[in-house]
Amino acid sequence: MARQSSPSPQPMICGFFEEYEHPVYVSDPETYALLYVNSSFREHFGQADAGVCYQIVRNRTSPCHSCNGKSSFQADSNSFTIDEFCVQSTGRWYRRRERPVQWSDGRTVRCTIAEDITREKEFEDTLHSTSEDLRMIRLLNELTDRSADLSTIIQQLSEKLTSAFSCYVSVFLTQHGVESLKLHPESVTPKISNWAENLVGAPLTHSEISLTPDSLHSKVASAAQPMHFTSPADIEQVFQECLPSSCEKGNIRRLIESTRAEAVVVVPLFSSHKLIGTINLSRQSRFSDKELNRLRAISSQLVAVLGRLRSKEALRMSEAKYRALAESARDMIFIVDPAGYLQYANTTCCAVMHATSESIIGKRLSEIFPASVSRRQMENIREVSSSQEPRTVEAEIIAADGSPRWLSTLLVPINDIGPACVMGISRDITKRIEAENTLRESEEKFRSLAEQSPNMIFIFDGNRHFYMNNRIEELLGYSREEFYAEDFDYQEIIAPESRPLIRSLLERQFSGEKVPPFEHALIAKNGRRIDVISSMRLIHFEGKRAVLGTVIDITEQKKTRREKEQMQAQLVEAQKMEAIGTLTGGIAHDFNNMITGIRGFTQLALLEVEKDNPIHDDLTQIEQVTRRAGTLTRQLLLFSRRQPIELSIFSPNETVIGLEKMLTRLIGEPYAIECRLTESPWSLHADQGKIEQIIMNLVVNARDAMPAGGKIIVETRNISITGKRAKRSADAREGNYVCLRVTDEGVGIDRTTLGRIFEPFFTTKESMQGTGLGLAVAYGIVKQHQGWIHVDSTPEKGSSFAVYLPAYFGEPETTRLQDQIVTQAMQNKGKVLLLEDEKTVCDFGQRALEMAGFDVIASRSIAEAQLKCDECRSEFVALFSDIVLPDGNGIDFADHLLSTMSHLKVLVASGYLPDQHTWERLKAHGYRFIQKPYDMAQLNARMDELLSTESRHSGSRQSTAGSSR
Repeated sequence: MARQSSPSPQPMICGFFEEYEHPVYVSDPETYALLYVNSSFREHFGQADAGVCYQIVRNRTSPCHSCNGKSSFQADSNSFTIDEFCVQSTGRWYRRRERPVQWSDGRTVRCTIAEDITREKEFEDTLHSTSEDLRMIRLLNELTDRSADLSTIIQQLSEKLTSAFSCYVSVFLTQHGVESLKLHPESVTPKISNWAENLVGAPLTHSEISLTPDSLHSKVASAAQPMHFTSPADIEQVFQECLPSSCEKGNIRRLIESTRAEAVVVVPLFSSHKLIGTINLSRQSRFSDKELNRLRAISSQLVAVLGRLRSKEALRMSEAKYRALAESARDMIFIVDPAGYLQYANTTCCAVMHATSESIIGKRLSEIFPASVSRRQMENIREVSSSQEPRTVEAEIIAADGSPRWLSTLLVPINDIGPACVMGISRDITKRIEAENTLRESEEKFRSLAEQSPNMIFIFDGNRHFYMNNRIEELLGYSREEFYAEDFDYQEIIAPESRPLIRSLLERQFSGEKVPPFEHALIAKNGRRIDVISSMRLIHFEGKRAVLGTVIDITEQKKTRREKEQMQAQLVEAQKMEAIGTLTGGIAHDFNNMITGIRGFTQLALLEVEKDNPIHDDLTQIEQVTRRAGTLTRQLLLFSRRQPIELSIFSPNETVIGLEKMLTRLIGEPYAIECRLTESPWSLHADQGKIEQIIMNLVVNARDAMPAGGKIIVETRNISITGKRAKRSADAREGNYVCLRVTDEGVGIDRTTLGRIFEPFFTTKESMQGTGLGLAVAYGIVKQHQGWIHVDSTPEKGSSFAVYLPAYFGEPETTRLQDQIVTQAMQNKGKVLLLEDEKTVCDFGQRALEMAGFDVIASRSIAEAQLKCDECRSEFVALFSDIVLPDGNGIDFADHLLSTMSHLKVLVASGYLPDQHTWERLKAHGYRFIQKPYDMAQLNARMDELLSTESRHSGSRQSTAGSSR
């Protein structure tokens, strides 16, 4: 029969160990391959797929030395192996228990339980170091009890510290108060001392630390705790402070290199709050926090040992237990019996009272403190003694130096010293009380400043307002009681469009995110909208997180900004109009050249045709048409404002009639113009182009006042202003005036706006709808002509603008008729240099001047004129030049010729002036000017006036023709 096989142990093992708290694994003793690991193993060592035990468990590259292989299992199948190991990569310790087991396939395998003993090891290390420290302190105390001297104790201390921390040790103690510390020679062994002296070149017995303000040892003394120095610069400075002052820096560095010091710890020793010495330790590696804590504990114990040693007092073991704690405490510790006698007072307590323990122990509290203070103390002590319950009280006392001190005292009943005695532990809370008082004063100052602030200030916790200043009440109209009410919704004061933003920013602020200042709008109680900028900061107020907010009213600033933007838009519009004017001026220039040619050659033809010839009437019609075309170009120049200032005598009726068609086209439908002209108008002596511009601006203004259309009335009247009537207007004066009035049926002007209508850039139109310059320009022109504008307006009933200009009663200007032109050859008047680039205008000008008796040399460019001038320079009596030329400027060319031909007279012509600067140059140079289009009579008249004036050489400028300004 076949032998029955026993159940496989593998499932049993796996099921048993799967929930086991310690890591369990099964490995092949020959290949070291892991055959099974439980869940705890995976938590400690990670996944173990296709791994070997020494690599996964111990992070090794080869099998462990403690592994016995397969032979041990065959020799003794019940043997156990127990050892401990540390995983270097994690620093954790494990205790390994291992025994052989039979696997499901019949082979013997290794089953291992790895128990984590890291905390046990750490406890052993701590216990070892603590035991070592306690043994050291006990040794020092025993030496003290046996009256050992200071050298013996310091020597033992140095040896124990050297062994415990694997470092070099030196101890410095006070010699002259606290100004310096001197090396105790017994803290350095003779061997180390000799070796160090050879390196630094000076006896170490001369080593003394001066506690200057900038020394590192002074910083340690101020910190009153061990300080760890690891930077090379700090290490070198500590060595330099500890070694004799005669040591050179090079020798000090040699000592540091020889000791391979990479870390230095300086441990201060304090007794009765006074520095009595330091322990200096240096080694090749840094000190851990645990080691620093050990040194801190050792130093406090050492201070007690040194205190016992110096005082030579034998203390009982029970006192030592309490004194080790009490004397190292920074709090005041005392014991009082029920009768109020002081049984014990620690060093801190004595220091506060500026007394020794001998002078106060055994006295009653009433002998030490004022009656009011001691009475309160005794009441609290009796209550704790009777109730046997601890109690904490806060009270103010007067220290021995007269200064007030606040103490927080814990009173605890104790019975091991005497029946119903009370131990008190007092902590000086003077600084805390002062800080609270300072905080209270700061809050009062904050409220005072906040109430006087011009800005709105509030404190808000997300649901309720805790503080609102006066400014918020003033601007928003709510009372503080309304703001502080629990049911008050802060969103009521926020403009609806700003509410989502405020909610979002508050959430971000309370989550700890910094929120930059932001702009939004508030709504006052009366509905008034206020534009503001808010800034918020997260604070703690009355134990809660809250937002401190500052809100600045920028309503006026925004209004000013909008006005500035509007002015900018007006400037852009003005620049646009300037560009249109430049284009218009250019067109007028070319048109005037053509008109000049047509009119000139028509006049020349008329001179050759008899009046009874049918052609004469046709030519006359052509000449009249060109005159009307010249009027059209003058009107075009109104847009460009390039028309030169030229006074003339004219009828206001003729001006209005000439503009009527143009104005009708300008305003368009559904507007109508009605002209009401006086029958016998007085004449004006003014710049006709500027007067036309006034009428055009007033008509456009009237059109804009009637958005739905309507009628505009333009009228002329003769007005005599008497003394009584002159008083009706501030600008009116007595005299005879021509009144030009423009009336509309529009929206009218209110009293406030009426005072600003003539301000530059002031307009009631929407942005980008007007420049606000029309009325201002009209006002300026009227003032230049010594007149004024009177405005009558009623809202919703229309406006009337009346322009008053001085009437002229002198002789009218006469225009030379064609039949007055001398057709015969006249006596030669001299040679004239004609400079004109337009051929038609040049030919006409040459013929007209020749018929007037001039010898004309014509040129089409400055270069050509310069050549002809060089040929017969002194023969020219006058220069007649266009201003705008293809290769330069006629005014510049005239200046050039006058630099060598001072006798030369200059007449310039142009269809339009490029800019105001050109007109200013003409007036400054005194050159005569003739406006295109001109005819033969005008040209001959200008040339005769030119030759009749004094030469430039006489020292006076020539006056500008046609201008009295």
